[in-house]
Amino acid sequence: MIKLCGFALSNYYNKVKFVLLEHDIPFEESFVMTGQEESLLAHSPLGKVPFIQTGQGD
Repeated sequence: MIKLCGFALSNYYNKVKFVLLEHDIPFEESFVMTGQEESLLAHSPLGKVPFIQTGQGD
């Protein structure tokens, strides 16, 4: 399943969420803030959101 990572105040996050909803693509949401923590940089090298995680990777 697709996991959408980010936060609802981000317009970019909301654009991706809208497309997923519009096309009836099942997904789950995960709250993630921007930053430079190593755990975030492992998924998003620039430390930005949104990003998507899948079973095959980020």
